[in-house]
Amino acid sequence: MNPLILVASLFMAPLFPNPILTPGAVATTDIHEVCGRVAGLTYSRRHRVWHNKAETLAKYGLLPSAAHAVEDDDRVPVCLGGNNASPLNHWPEPWGDARKKDHFEDWSCRAVCTGHIPLATAQGWFLGDWRPEEARRAPKGN
Repeated sequence: MNPLILVASLFMAPLFPNPILTPGAVATTDIHEVCGRVAGLTYSRRHRVWHNKAETLAKYGLLPSAAHAVEDDDRVPVCLGGNNASPLNHWPEPWGDARKKDHFEDWSCRAVCTGHIPLATAQGWFLGDWRPEEARRAPKGN
């Protein structure tokens, strides 16, 4: 593959999901289902089914060679009832941004399951632009 094409493809990776291509999808709004365990497994572990990164890349016009530079991310996290089986919930998130969002997702899931944040509120953050909420709740200092 031409290295210039690969680099150009990587720069096309979006910093935020396109709301038309990836509006987000919620599988459940039931707090007991999201925060409960079945046979020792959390909701997130029971509902990992998406295995089509190529389709996610294609819908954003990215070459398959860009796969290593992005995470096939769920717009609405599975741990908050996001629908991992729906292509409407998947977008190619650059790895650097993915780590930051992953930390906010983890915090949000814990906050919901400990009763500090309503599930609908947290789902709403990710169905919209979660970045202002993420910035507001990020640890200060350093």
